[in-house]
Amino acid sequence: MIEPEWSLPMVIFFKRLIKDASAVTAIEYGLICALIVIGSLAAISSVGPALNLGKTFSRVASNL
Repeated sequence: MIEPEWSLPMVIFFKRLIKDASAVTAIEYGLICALIVIGSLAAISSVGPALNLGKTFSRVASNL
């Protein structure tokens, strides 16, 4: 006997997922995290050349 499409486990899972409001919250947290990462990368890339980290690390390596 062939099961109707609506009774398949994956269909039931996705229907519950769509109705679940916590998935929306997880997406919002993911977007906030992505914005924080993008902001951090922008700040690091703009401050990085001013710090001369290449010289600092080579000086530490040579002193070791």
